[in-house]
Amino acid sequence: MTKRPDSGKILIVEDNGRAADSLRQMINLFDLESEIASDGGEAMKLLKENEYFLVIADTHMPGVSGFELLKHIKQNYPQIPIAVISIGDSASTRGIVVTNRADFYLPKPLRVSDLQVVLSRAKELANLR
Repeated sequence: MTKRPDSGKILIVEDNGRAADSLRQMINLFDLESEIASDGGEAMKLLKENEYFLVIADTHMPGVSGFELLKHIKQNYPQIPIAVISIGDSASTRGIVVTNRADFYLPKPLRVSDLQVVLSRAKELANLR
């Protein structure tokens, strides 16, 4: 299943509404569109219906975890880069992220400068200008 990424839509997968809204506001600073899924299951549905050039997903969510979502995306949408966000910036979290082939890792609390680097690299991966 190959989809061509659109000009700048990002899927945010975060079960904490305030954190999701905060991330959306940061993304808006870069004139990019985003959509929010409150869990991994909702994200899987949105991925079937829409095109994204980046997925930013929390690791710890009820139901389908961020790591399960990561595996699903890598199997079904390998062209979409994934940034994993987690409050636990530990060696074990980074190891899980690497093992599951995430493209980017963003520790919480998120900083605009870190997000800017991820957005820039994700655009390059998607061949967007």
